[in-house]
Amino acid sequence: MKNKAAYFVIIVWVLSSAVIHAQDIDNIKKYGYGRLGIGWIGRTLSPDLTPLENARNGNFGAGLGFTLEAGRQFYLHQESLTSFVPMKVGLEWNFFEGLNKYDWNGYYRTRNPDGSTDPEYDGLIMLTGMGVGPVLSINPWELFIVDIHVRVMGMISLYDLDYVEGEGTAAYRYLNYSPVYDEEGDDSRFSHFMNYLGRGIVPSFGLTFRRKGWGLAFSHLPGKIRMRYESDEGNGMDGFPIRSTAVMLSLSF
Repeated sequence: MKNKAAYFVIIVWVLSSAVIHAQDIDNIKKYGYGRLGIGWIGRTLSPDLTPLENARNGNFGAGLGFTLEAGRQFYLHQESLTSFVPMKVGLEWNFFEGLNKYDWNGYYRTRNPDGSTDPEYDGLIMLTGMGVGPVLSINPWELFIVDIHVRVMGMISLYDLDYVEGEGTAAYRYLNYSPVYDEEGDDSRFSHFMNYLGRGIVPSFGLTFRRKGWGLAFSHLPGKIRMRYESDEGNGMDGFPIRSTAVMLSLSF
């Protein structure tokens, strides 16, 4: 009985190997892509934390948004890395754009249930970046290809938040991501504009499943963006976690 089971395993292995060897390594070739989908930035706000504590924990108060990617992949060799599964290693250039709406109104109302005003603490968060990194492409079956991406991204962000609560009371709290002050004493318009922008270098991890020209892509950007801020707890520039995750429809060309 054991011998029959062993023979069965060997036969299945031989047949599957024959199918895999039948795949054409030419299926894995350089290509460009455009991707569009939905994305999340940061986590939800906690009413138990101050505005600055939320920011330092990566709680941006952002809802579901849109994500756009474009790029190109090039491969470093012609032959497969293995004889068992067609596989190539290459380099990828990638452009990333994320746009999400933030909303701190619920946070304000929870912390100020008796507030007489109805503030409008909402707006847009923008993340833009460009990066390069290695890509591993595997062709396990017919025209189906899996791409595994790792990138280093240079990112800039725009988060135009000016949050205030309890003004004129002992419970006064505020957080501003676009302060007008400048540590170098530069009051130029360019300096004011740069104060609005966060910047940083972050890793990016991605996974794409594609067949012919269409596919489904996933990406995740951990790391921190350095942003200038003013708050009731102090002023300065600090690194704030971004944790951007996206699911996108991919079109190859």
